[in-house]
Formats: sequence, C-alpha cells, structure tokens
Amino acid sequence: MTVEAHARVDLKALPAAIGAKKVSFGKAEDMERLLGVTPGAVTPLAAINDADGIVSVVLDAAVAGASRANVHPLHNRATLGMTGADLVTALTAWGHRPLVVSVPSSADQQG
Repeated sequence: MTVEAHARVDLKALPAAIGAKKVSFGKAEDMERLLGVTPGAVTPLAAINDADGIVSVVLDAAVAGASRANVHPLHNRATLGMTGADLVTALTAWGHRPLVVSVPSSADQQG
C-alpha cells in the first residue's frame, strides 16, 4: 500500500476499505523473495519483480491522482518523481493494476 508521506493510516479500518479480511506488515524474507526489495526500500515499483502476480498493489487515491508522486526506484538511496497517473500506468503495464481507494486515516476518527 502506498500513501502520502504524512498519512496516518487507520489500520483497523483498512481491511474493510480494501476488501480484505485482515492486513499485516510483510515479512522481510517475503519482500525479498516476491519483490526483490528489503524493508525500508519497499516501493510500488517493486511490483515489476513480481512476475507471478502474487502481490496486490494498493494506492491511496491521493497518490494515484497526485501531480507528483515520489517513490523509491527499488532501493532507498534515491527517489523518483512521477505523476500518480504515470505510476498507475506503469503498474498496469506490468500486470499489477493497482486498487485505488481512499485509505482511511486515523485522523478520520477524530473530530
């Protein structure tokens, strides 16, 4: 899942928002095996390494619609800027059409 850097995701509300029973953080060995990245370098661009289509990509609607989305290019020593639309196009071309949703924020609970 990719959200804006300042986002505070409501992890309790997230499963319902993406149509899942539950969500959990990925294990380091699974990230390496499935996406070819390590914790701290996870990026939606790593979907290119998932030739078997095992991983689902979720983008917050704000990222998908952004005029500039900054992502890591498979490592965390650099940043690549692209439009959210270009990110969606790339993922789709790689066979990983992202699920674009309004990711619930923990700030949504306050009020």
